[in-house]
Amino acid sequence: MNVPAEIPRDILQPVTREPEEDKKKYTYIVRFLKITNTTLLIEVTQLNDAVANFPHRIMRLEQKVEKKSSTV
Repeated sequence: MNVPAEIPRDILQPVTREPEEDKKKYTYIVRFLKITNTTLLIEVTQLNDAVANFPHRIMRLEQKVEKKSSTV
């Protein structure tokens, strides 16, 4: 098996070209539904959908946080 002594430089260059579909602009609405000391509930809605500008919810996230006391 022959192994090249040096890796060609063009293989090591990062790819910077972005596909055309990644250049679309979207608008998001973020609603904070519940904020307490231990819970954060958010809902993200995307506008300008590709299908007839119909808004739809893309994420609903609830995060529980342990309350930790710290002393300095």
